[in-house]
Amino acid sequence: MQQQYRAYRIFRIVIIGLCVTMAIPTVMICQSTHVPWSQLLFLIAIATLCELAPVALGANYAEVTLTLPLVIMVMLVYGTLPVIILGPSAFILASALGWSSALLSHRFTVPSTQRTGLSSRLRALIFNVILAWVGRPWVGRHSGSFGWVILSVLYNASHLCLNIVFASLVYTLAGGALLGSPAISELRTLGWVQTIAAAVAAMTVFFASDAGIYGVATALYESLPAYTRTLGGFVLRCQMLFRQTIASVYKSDVVLTVLGAVLTFLYLRIGTTAVIVLFGSLYMIRDAIRQTFQQIQTYRDTVTTLGTYMQRYHPYTRGHLKRVADLSERLAKELRLPLESVMMMPDAGMLHDIGKVGVSEDILDKVGKLTDDEWTVIKQHPVKGAEIVSHLPFLDKIVDWVKYHHKWADGTGYPDDGKKDGQIPIEATIIAVADAFDAMTDDRDLSVDWQCDTCGHRPDDGGRPEFCPQCGVEKKRVYREPLSLNDAIDQLRRGAGSQFSPRVVKAFLRMLERDGVHIDG
Repeated sequence: MQQQYRAYRIFRIVIIGLCVTMAIPTVMICQSTHVPWSQLLFLIAIATLCELAPVALGANYAEVTLTLPLVIMVMLVYGTLPVIILGPSAFILASALGWSSALLSHRFTVPSTQRTGLSSRLRALIFNVILAWVGRPWVGRHSGSFGWVILSVLYNASHLCLNIVFASLVYTLAGGALLGSPAISELRTLGWVQTIAAAVAAMTVFFASDAGIYGVATALYESLPAYTRTLGGFVLRCQMLFRQTIASVYKSDVVLTVLGAVLTFLYLRIGTTAVIVLFGSLYMIRDAIRQTFQQIQTYRDTVTTLGTYMQRYHPYTRGHLKRVADLSERLAKELRLPLESVMMMPDAGMLHDIGKVGVSEDILDKVGKLTDDEWTVIKQHPVKGAEIVSHLPFLDKIVDWVKYHHKWADGTGYPDDGKKDGQIPIEATIIAVADAFDAMTDDRDLSVDWQCDTCGHRPDDGGRPEFCPQCGVEKKRVYREPLSLNDAIDQLRRGAGSQFSPRVVKAFLRMLERDGVHIDG
C-alpha cells in the first residue's frame, strides 16, 4: 500500500513539474492580447465563485465546476497567458478560502451570552452560515498533513493548467484567431471556419488531457496489487473509471462548452455585463448537473438499501454480503470479464441472497439438519431473489446471476431446470465460488478487522472476541464451525467440475495465492 501511495505521490509531483516546464514555453509560443488587470481580476473572482461550488460525483473524488465556460471565453478572446493566470489562480484561491472556511466553521461559535446584542449575534450567525457554505465542499477533502494539502492543491491547479496549455497549443497550431485582437475585423469566411475548427480541436484535447491525467492518477491511487503488475489490469481500471465517472462528466462538459461559446459571443458584444447576466444561468445549470449525478447516486443507494434490508432481516449477512461482493469483483477482474460484468459484480454480490428475506429465521438459523420441507423453502431463495431484482430495470443484467448462484457445474443444485456449466452465466459461477468460500471460512480469522455482524461494533484495541462486548451476540454462525483457509481451498479443489466451474476455481486459487484473501486498503 505504501508503494502504491508513493507512486501516486510521484505522479503528482511529475504533473506539477511538467506544468512548470511547459507553461513558460507555451506562453512564448502562443499569442495573447492585452487584457486590463481590473477586468482579469473580475473574471478571476467569478471563476473563484464557480470553483467554490463544485458538484461532487460521490465517487473517485471527481467533481464538476462551472469554471469551464470562463476558461473557454478567456482562451478564445485573450489567448494563453490570461487563461493560464485565470484557471489555476481561481482554483488556488477557492481552495484557500474553502479549506480555511472548513476549519473555521468547526471552531467558530455564535455568541449567546446576555451581554451580546442581537445584532452582534445575527452578524455572527450570518458569518457562520457563510463559512459553512464556503467550506462544506472542502470538509474532509484535504485531510492529512499540511504538506499533503499543499501538494494536493498544487497538483490540481497544475492539472488544470496542463489542460489549458495543451488546448492553447492546439488552438494556436491549428490557426485559431484571438477574438479579442483588433485584426479579427479583417478575418474572412475561411479564417472563421479555421478558427471554429481550431476551437473544437482545442477543447477535444482539453478533455482528453483532463481524462488522461485523472484516470492515471485514480488508477494509481486505488489500484489493486494484482493490477499494478499487469498492463491489461491497469487498462481495465481506466476503462472502469471512464464508464463510472468520466463519461458522465463529459455529458455536462459538452453543455458547458456550448455555454462557453455563447458566453464568448455575448462578451464580445456587451462586455463584462454578459458574465454577470449569465452567472445566474451558470448556477441553474449547476443544479441540473447535480440532479443528473443524484440519479446515479440514487441507483447506488437503492442497491445499498436492498443490501441493508437483508442485513437487518438476518444480521449475520452484514459482513458476508460485502465480502462476497468484494471477492466476486476481484475474481471477475482476474478472469478478464467484460467491463459491464466487472462493474455490476459488486451489486450482484451484495444482492445474491436477497431472496432469503422470504425465508423464516427459524429455518435460516436452525441448529441441526434441515427437514426436506425446510430445504425446499431454502432452495427457493435464488428464484425469489431474481424475481425481486427483476423489478429494477437498472439491475436486469444480474437477474440470472442471482438466480443461478446455487446451480452446480454438473447440472445439479437449484433451481432444477437442467442447466449446467457452459449454460450457466459465468458471473453466477463466480458468485457461487465466492459465496461458498466465505461460508466455509466465515472469515473470522481471515478478515482485515473484526466487526460485529449485528450492531457493527469494532473493538478499540483491535481484538477479536468471540462475543460482541457491545451487544453480546456471538461472532459466528451457529450451525457450522468455520474451516481453515487450507481446508476451504481443498473443498474448492474437490468441488471443481462438480459443484464449481473448474475455470473459476483455478482463477480463484491463483488470485488467493498471489494476493491473499483480502487487499488491505
